[in-house]
Amino acid sequence: MQGLMRRFASQGLGRLNKQLISHTAARASPMIHRNISVGILRENYDKWERRTPLSPNHVKELIENCGETLDNVYVQPASHRIFPDSQYEAMGATLREDLSDADILLGVKRVRREEDLIPNKTYMFFSHVIKGQPENMGLLQSILDKNIQLFDYEAIATDITDSTGKLKKQRLVAFGKYAGIAGMIDTFQCLGRRLLASGFSTSFLNCSQSYVYYDLKDAQRAVKAMGERISKDGLPMGLEPLVFAFTGTGNVTNGALEIFQLLPHKMITIEEAKNIKSKPGPHKCVYGVMVEQKDLVCKPGSTEPFNLKHYRENPSEYKSIFHSNVAPACNVLINGIYWDERYPRVLSKQDMTELYKDGHKNLFAVGDISCDVNGSVEFLEKTTTIDNPFFSWNPMTNKSTDEITSEGVAVMGVDILPTELSVESSKHFGDALLPLLKKMIVNRHHNDSDYQHLPAELSNSCIAQNGLLTPNFEYISALMERTAKAVHHAIRDPHILLHIQGHLFD
Repeated sequence: MQGLMRRFASQGLGRLNKQLISHTAARASPMIHRNISVGILRENYDKWERRTPLSPNHVKELIENCGETLDNVYVQPASHRIFPDSQYEAMGATLREDLSDADILLGVKRVRREEDLIPNKTYMFFSHVIKGQPENMGLLQSILDKNIQLFDYEAIATDITDSTGKLKKQRLVAFGKYAGIAGMIDTFQCLGRRLLASGFSTSFLNCSQSYVYYDLKDAQRAVKAMGERISKDGLPMGLEPLVFAFTGTGNVTNGALEIFQLLPHKMITIEEAKNIKSKPGPHKCVYGVMVEQKDLVCKPGSTEPFNLKHYRENPSEYKSIFHSNVAPACNVLINGIYWDERYPRVLSKQDMTELYKDGHKNLFAVGDISCDVNGSVEFLEKTTTIDNPFFSWNPMTNKSTDEITSEGVAVMGVDILPTELSVESSKHFGDALLPLLKKMIVNRHHNDSDYQHLPAELSNSCIAQNGLLTPNFEYISALMERTAKAVHHAIRDPHILLHIQGHLFD
């Protein structure tokens, strides 16, 4: 952060005015008809990042299908990558530390050091700049300075119509399902620790974090074994029926459900969940509740049936009812819902405090797979790491501790969940990316090529070209300038502290 502050201060705000120049003033160089080389970057942003944008089999398919326009596939050696270097070599790739001969460079996460960016290249990775994230504005400035053409996976999308008839974007290249799968497995371990703190030894404690298993099949076997013990012996006497509440309807929640349903379970309604709480144990299954939007919010004073379309268009007219309608009946919240500041929170700190004051202390654990800091679950005060995946938050004191205790809610907020299942995540991601990459190679696309000649799902994801932001992303200029002003102010007034914490979930 200090480096970013010094950089913006030394450059001055005037330099950012370059971004306000109309993109139409930029002129791409004439198309050069030459073969294209692809480079696969070594992931170095986080020590746990073992994923890769293309598996060895994807490289083989790329070489076999694009031979006439593909010159080479270079792979930066990486001993921590989930697939060994030897497998890439066996499929026809060339191992090389220096990727300067590659035209298109592929990564999963952003490069760790901006100085590692190679000028005049085309890059594809999750940049985390499209919301103007302050911590990545220095990265974006380097991309512009080095004349890099940037495609962001997050913006590769197609138009679909939702259930209300509204047109929205559906991402084509993402890891969401595997975030849900890994998040559910990790939450089992989180729940096991929380129940142990309350004096209950359960099979959940024997379910390791996802990264412990080599692949998804190993993890599924472990979850099934846990379920068999629950089915045979039941959960401890004195422990109420365990109800898991699921929010969201997308890939994240579906992935979580895929794992949950490996346990002996019954899917029930919210009303049924309220009625089973007095059922005596031992319980030989767990219960699941799908929480719909109408269960999360209401429009005060309205007697009309819930209207999802109206809610999405007018979220400020609604208030959250999860704390009164659902939370008293559930023990575990699996949060996979999309949220931004326009919408009411699923659970606020005040909601939880009121629940505790009323004697409702039954919410043992939250698996916040959406992982928005101070977001839909307000007491997710920080993202957690694979090294330290859980913390406990006490609603009565509003304090967090890394120790899981019986005095609060155990929270899982790991922000790079898919990398815990690196094998399947990489295969899934590459399956989605490969058809798009083939189109770029067949078109002999490189840094000097006009991105607008590509299919819409790709052209709409191009953030920068020719040292400028593309029209779809020119709005980031104002966010860059705002960040620069804040940094400049912080340097002039040392008493001002910029606290930056963001969600890096992909």
